[in-house]
Amino acid sequence: MIRTANINDAPKVAILLIKAMKELAVQYVNDPDPYKAIPLFKLFAAKDNNQYSYQNMLVYCLDDKVVAVINGYDGKRFLDLRRPFISYLRNEQKIGIANEAETAEGEYYIDALSVDEEYQGKGIGRKLILKLIEKARNEGFEKVGLLVSTEKDAAKRLYESLGFEIVGLKHLLGEHYHHMQLIA
Repeated sequence: MIRTANINDAPKVAILLIKAMKELAVQYVNDPDPYKAIPLFKLFAAKDNNQYSYQNMLVYCLDDKVVAVINGYDGKRFLDLRRPFISYLRNEQKIGIANEAETAEGEYYIDALSVDEEYQGKGIGRKLILKLIEKARNEGFEKVGLLVSTEKDAAKRLYESLGFEIVGLKHLLGEHYHHMQLIA
């Protein structure tokens, strides 16, 4: 079952988000172990009005257990949603991270998608993406975009199978990503 995330989902979605963005998580905590970022992501997943807030997530549940998450929002809001996270990193963790634009106005942005390893290969990720595309259409968006690591071929193929096309290349925090879009 797919549902809107709630504040109580923060502990599980924090772990799932880290699994989706290990390369970035290590930079957010300045540690080679991405799981050191769990407290950081729990904190922001439980807060309102930020990039990683439960407010921007849909979760997939089996037997009342969250097994997957997708995080998405209006690209126009990216910098405003990102600001609290970047400020926290700079002020509380003393980590300087550039506030690089991942998306822009006119694009509904899929920030992260993660399916627990035990449930991968069962079409759950595809269902979450389709549900978020439907949400974007219902909100009047004509484009849905995302970034996928140039090294994640399986993820890229999944997005292509749903109609996403590469529209550019982005460099964020030293990593290379395909910018993909779907005309919704």
